[in-house]
Amino acid sequence: AEYLHDMFVGAASFDSDLSNWTVGNVRHFNGLFRGAKSFTGTGLENWDVSSGRLFMVMFADTESLSHDMNIQHWKVGQAESMTAMFRDSNFRGSLCEWASQLHSTVGTSDMFVRSQCPD
Repeated sequence: AEYLHDMFVGAASFDSDLSNWTVGNVRHFNGLFRGAKSFTGTGLENWDVSSGRLFMVMFADTESLSHDMNIQHWKVGQAESMTAMFRDSNFRGSLCEWASQLHSTVGTSDMFVRSQCPD
């Protein structure tokens, strides 16, 4: 599948280990977990998102998202937009490794608005 956008939108009780998911061909992750109030992010550290282009609001409004979810090693060099990706989430992890991968044209506005992570 190339598109996983909005797959778990508003899923109030969804929280599964996704470490065995193969997402290497997925291009659109936008809104994937938006509003999944119970989702903690277990297993996402194993994901290959290197083909991903759109990550907008992927984790927006995920109140239970683990504040230290380890996705810093994700290869996000093909990203076109990460707008509001962590808006209103608990995420506080380090994404410093992403800085050298992202092009200056990547949309990152409001990426961390009202989250626990500094812009």
